[in-house]
Amino acid sequence: MDQVGELIESVKKLDIAKRPSPSSKTKAQPSTKPWTKSGLKTGLIFDDFMTKHECIWTKSDECPERYQCVIDRIRHYNYHEQCHILESQVATKEQVLLAHDEDYYELVMSTKGEKDIEKLKRISEKFDGIYFNEFTYDCAMLALGSSIKLAESVLEQKEIKNGFAVIRTPGHHAQKAEANGFCFFNNAAIVARHCIKEKGLKRILIIDWDVHHGQGTQSFFYDDPNVLYVSIHRYEKGKFWPELIESNFNFTGLNAGKGFNLNFPLNETGCNDMDYLLMWLNVIMPVAYEFNPQMVIVSAGFDAAIGCPEGHMRVKPVTFHVLCHTLMSLADGKVVALLEGGYNLLSLAESAAMTLRALIGYPCPRIDSKFIEMTPHNSVIQTILDLIWAIRPHWQMLGLQGSFERFKPESTGSPGGDVDQRPRYRPVATYEGTASYSENKPEKYDLEGVCCVKDKAKQAALRDEILSIIEQADLSCPTNALEKRTLILYDDLMTRHKSRDPHPESPERYLRIKKYLGETGLLARCATGESRRAAEDELALGHDREHIELLKKTATMSDKELLELGNSLDSIYINQFTYDCALLAAGCAIEAVDKVMNRTYSNAFALIRPPGHHASADTAAGFCFFNNVVVAAKYALKHYPDTCKRILMIDYDFHHGNGVQRMVQQDDDDNILYISLHGFNDGYEYPGEQLSNYTTGSKNIINIPWNEDRMNDTEYIMAYLSIILPVAYEFNPDLVLVSSGFDAAINDPLGRYKVSPAAYGHFIHHLLPLASGRLVACLEGGYHLTSISECAAHVVSVLLGDPPQALALKQPSSRAAVLSIKNVISYHKSNYKTLCLDYDLPSDVLDE
Repeated sequence: MDQVGELIESVKKLDIAKRPSPSSKTKAQPSTKPWTKSGLKTGLIFDDFMTKHECIWTKSDECPERYQCVIDRIRHYNYHEQCHILESQVATKEQVLLAHDEDYYELVMSTKGEKDIEKLKRISEKFDGIYFNEFTYDCAMLALGSSIKLAESVLEQKEIKNGFAVIRTPGHHAQKAEANGFCFFNNAAIVARHCIKEKGLKRILIIDWDVHHGQGTQSFFYDDPNVLYVSIHRYEKGKFWPELIESNFNFTGLNAGKGFNLNFPLNETGCNDMDYLLMWLNVIMPVAYEFNPQMVIVSAGFDAAIGCPEGHMRVKPVTFHVLCHTLMSLADGKVVALLEGGYNLLSLAESAAMTLRALIGYPCPRIDSKFIEMTPHNSVIQTILDLIWAIRPHWQMLGLQGSFERFKPESTGSPGGDVDQRPRYRPVATYEGTASYSENKPEKYDLEGVCCVKDKAKQAALRDEILSIIEQADLSCPTNALEKRTLILYDDLMTRHKSRDPHPESPERYLRIKKYLGETGLLARCATGESRRAAEDELALGHDREHIELLKKTATMSDKELLELGNSLDSIYINQFTYDCALLAAGCAIEAVDKVMNRTYSNAFALIRPPGHHASADTAAGFCFFNNVVVAAKYALKHYPDTCKRILMIDYDFHHGNGVQRMVQQDDDDNILYISLHGFNDGYEYPGEQLSNYTTGSKNIINIPWNEDRMNDTEYIMAYLSIILPVAYEFNPDLVLVSSGFDAAINDPLGRYKVSPAAYGHFIHHLLPLASGRLVACLEGGYHLTSISECAAHVVSVLLGDPPQALALKQPSSRAAVLSIKNVISYHKSNYKTLCLDYDLPSDVLDE
């Protein structure tokens, strides 16, 4: 009998599997990860020569001070010292011609060294929002060449893993034969075409978070399925510059590129942090995961940042850290950020610095609820639904909104939640601008149109607000935030807890994980802490004294007494060392919390056994004796009352953490939010209780129960993006605890799911911006020795700051999973304003 067969038989004896056993071992193989890229740094490229491009006849918003304030802020934080500085590079004519006409290139080049102001004016007035001086051509070529060099270096993965180009002139408005909106050569578009032509890339994602639509970039790739272009921009139904009808949500691409152009037209000012997060989590990331890019280019304009006189939005600097970090889950972390716009020097500099901070790998600054706005605008919710409707025929990950016939009010909506019909939304594309109705462009543009009108009183008030945000931002992090940032706790004494008969929860689980972490070099990169035993008073924070005393007595019980006690409990074996091992497991979880909360380390992984999440206050169950994560949470709330007021618990173990739910609910503790993804199958999966269903009766208990046997990466990522992360950001925890069970992983004999080991790295990566990175992962279940070793390695690797391995989500989500996610959203949407997309959309499709 093979290993899997033995485990299945032993589980049958324990009566833990209250559902059919798997018929055969899956043929799919666990993914592996090259761990050798850990020494790579973030690339930073800049050149002070680029300050020579400036308007010599009027004041312009796009000025040399923009570049200088960003460089100064980077140096203020000493972030440049953590980067690999690349020498700037001048682009070639051939590179420019990858996107632009030769005649246009020659026109721009003709301004090189030109000192005749009137001649420069005559050339400038041919274009909208443009000025030339004698250095414009050289600066534009330097910006483009430096962007290309940075991208090439990131792709080589020899010295740098990602990078930021502090450049000007910007590029995303530049078109094939036209300068536009401060832009001359389209840096992002040319970088993408260069990497496709010279480096053989087939899938590039361009994210344009500049507040102005990058109509130039859109035009280059509108029919190209090799480039997924996403733009979030102020639109106001077409009344905001550049006032183009093609900036609307219904312009999604042409021919083979249909569905590869995503526009988020924002129809009011004041859009905030949660507005952007909802666009990110509900559309951009699901589509990006399915697209699976080989590189991510960010057109990093910061005119959506608070205080920008052109954007009039309210995105805070820390949010750009979150957005950038989220993108780093793609393309094995190959993210290239190119500076575009941003015209409030304070918010521009701080936002750019926070973006670079994310790329370097520093913990995200604390998300301060005094400043971060978490209430989404209705207009943004509508924009998200508009775009989902327009592109969902092209992307399988956008399957959470149901369908109805637009012109038949009596048509049945999709099921979800406790009702048979959900709210309906009917997208309508509206254009109220004028530019797209003009047959001819002006012969001359206003040379004064390079500077927007500013309300001095409003700008002064915004300046004070921005300064307050910057001054009160908590950027603290451990001194070892980049090296030895992760604490790992283990103790070989925990292997003494073992069964006489073959058993899935065996010492080999611990030993194989520890061995693999050593073989991959990950263990050496971690700081190793000293284990300790939990004190009885610490255990009593979550457990009844009678339960503690009973387990304490097992150390002196006879084998017969231990067997009888084990048989009287649910799926439990006990020996004379069980109590001491359980003390060590809970103690290590507490020790990890101590070291993370006092900022000795950024995060921690507790390699512990026995597991804990099935144990309730008064009994052991499901291999678990003390509930390690609950005890650690109660300890944190008691010992860190000023800095730990809210704790998020994430449980992705295949089995529902019924013990955690009971202990949190019985204390009615709103300071803890528990979210579990688990096999349910209408109650047949262990622990076999309706308690595990989504109808939890509590705002702070969110169960995502799966009712099918084929769950894989797609379903888990969909649940993370649509439920876990929106709710987590709204909850805004001070500490994240993860019940890190790996029995949903591929080849597990109990779980039967096919989640890849690499996916667990993504689960952790997306939680790291929360709580300033204070995260403790505690081992729970997982019973295929190879799979759990690789899963643990991916978790530890990401905790150490490595990007997660790219996922290829080729398989569509199961209908059962989609229904489960819909049910959870419908059930909890009254509790969380971030679960605001619970709508059905028309069944018709966008006209081709």
